[in-house]
Amino acid sequence: MVGDITRYLQIWTAVGKDAPNLETDVGHIQVLIRLSVSGRGAPTPIDCKSGPSLVDAISAFQRDTMKIAPDGRVEPASKTFRALLDQAMPRIADATRMPAGSLHRAHLKDADFAQAAKTLGCTPEAIKAVSEVESHGAPFLRSGKPKILFEPHVFGKLTDHQYDKAFPEVSRRQQLHRGHGVHDYGSVEDQWDKLRLAAVLDRIAAVEAASWGRFQVLGINWKDTGAASLDAFLNIMFTSEKSQLDGFVTFVKHRKLDQALIHLNWRAFAYGYNGPKFHGQNYDGKIAQKYRELVHRSALARI
Repeated sequence: MVGDITRYLQIWTAVGKDAPNLETDVGHIQVLIRLSVSGRGAPTPIDCKSGPSLVDAISAFQRDTMKIAPDGRVEPASKTFRALLDQAMPRIADATRMPAGSLHRAHLKDADFAQAAKTLGCTPEAIKAVSEVESHGAPFLRSGKPKILFEPHVFGKLTDHQYDKAFPEVSRRQQLHRGHGVHDYGSVEDQWDKLRLAAVLDRIAAVEAASWGRFQVLGINWKDTGAASLDAFLNIMFTSEKSQLDGFVTFVKHRKLDQALIHLNWRAFAYGYNGPKFHGQNYDGKIAQKYRELVHRSALARI
């Protein structure tokens, strides 16, 4: 998986002394220098701007790490570029490490939904409706990882948009569209590629910028799931469908959204769960429709 990330860090033209210094390429080299020389001096800013400080940083890496005569320049596929990648690999591996996935998790049973509904005071169908709209009832991918949706605009906000120029795949000001075209979110596996790249830049912000699991809880709200830490939140999302359901129940109680589920006030629930822009995707209408379908299906099953 580490190798997958390195393709996002490649450069097209030279960076440094007397080089073209394309903004994106400069940003990639700045990230690699920061990862490669961790703990030695001030962190390299990721501003996509070339200048004496960048040339000095490249020269210092060549002199002190590579033990060669410095020229303050990084060419694509050069020894200096490969050395930067090699030195960055341990940090990349640490940043992208996640709990182990599994292909053999028990699926939720009706009794699990019934117990959750009893805790919240609502019907099981109300909880199932949210699950179906959020993740189509598919909390894990075939690879065993939790289903996620990475939100570049959230990551951009959490990191003060310092990565927007160099890494527009994972950092931007505007939310992505949910239609067809170049601004799509991408496939379910694409979301994990984005998360891993973002984690190399800022692991905490990356986890917080993704929606997780069966109920697609946004990572920035991890405390509301009852998790004691961000790593504990990840364990909830990786462990089982049941742990994801328990986290959702705690989230709903903490956010005081249980009354909205009890009274089937989907507008109020949508506002509290997805924020004030919920109406843009007809979120409340989708849950209401799914709830009606589930109730109808349950009624037929009892006949």
